[in-house]
Amino acid sequence: MKKSTAPPFSEHFPTGLQNWPQDTRRFDHFLKAYPDILGGQKGNSAHLSPCLLSSPHSGRDYLSSFLSTAQLPLYALQHMEDRFVDDLVAELPGYGMSLLHARFPRSYCDPNRNWRELDPNMFRPSLDPDFVAEALTWSERVAAGFGVVPRCVQVGRPIYRHCLEPDDAFHRLNHYWHPYHQALQALQQEITEIFGLSVLLDMHSMPPSPQYADADIILGDAFGQSCAPELADKVEAFFQQAGYRVRRNRPYSGGYITRAYGQPDQGRHALQIEISRKLYLNPTTLAPSSRYSALKETLTTLLAQIGQWTLSSAANEALRPAVCAAGLQVQPQTRQKAYS
Repeated sequence: MKKSTAPPFSEHFPTGLQNWPQDTRRFDHFLKAYPDILGGQKGNSAHLSPCLLSSPHSGRDYLSSFLSTAQLPLYALQHMEDRFVDDLVAELPGYGMSLLHARFPRSYCDPNRNWRELDPNMFRPSLDPDFVAEALTWSERVAAGFGVVPRCVQVGRPIYRHCLEPDDAFHRLNHYWHPYHQALQALQQEITEIFGLSVLLDMHSMPPSPQYADADIILGDAFGQSCAPELADKVEAFFQQAGYRVRRNRPYSGGYITRAYGQPDQGRHALQIEISRKLYLNPTTLAPSSRYSALKETLTTLLAQIGQWTLSSAANEALRPAVCAAGLQVQPQTRQKAYS
């Protein structure tokens, strides 16, 4: 029986995101190179902030080849989206906050998973056993059907009629997952070069659930591991002052992006923000509700205030000390030099 091989990039990145060789290409390169896969823009240079926004689950462009393989209707697949989150934050680049979002749907490929979280049971012919043993990671998410190539839209509700070809998975990793992370890594690096620190806000939405019925917003900082506590405290305070009910880390403590890009000892902070869909979405039609415009305006104001705070002396003291403690002599560049 024919055995598949590992995706080409896996040989170059054997131990995860933190050890990837630095790609010298800039963020704009990836936006131009993958216009059908990536969306977003740099923050307005006149008001540039250390904040960058990521929306990995808001993609709504479905390939016909994907839909023909799925046994579920489009409407069911759309329930996996963080629907319209990219639009909710679309005004922020005008306030200096850079933005990256996926155009491809989460049900096709999930950028908020480690590429190693690939379910080998989804493919025929079988994946090479050595590749499975040495490269892939088994987790509760994979077992439930929510790996980097999702098997289910909900627990026990499979997407596909039959197993996929291994080359299909590797195509998704190479041409969707990998470009998203190349772009995000480049953007974080550029922002860090400019300011000596960066603040990544990973934006998501959450369906209504009795488990967190008391929350409008859930902030995930990997239980204090992905960002300075002052950042999570400040973001929580901003939302609470606007009248939102906020929880921390339960049940969403931060996905792969938050944990991989949050390196506060290097001045790279990451915080996941989950927004309740009941605040803006019609649960039956999945169309924007009558509250959509108001939420977008409020969210824009709040996030812009957070971006302004990251420029303050208080934020500089809170977010930079870890860089100094690590002995890293990081000096911000001028904006003109960084954007040349």
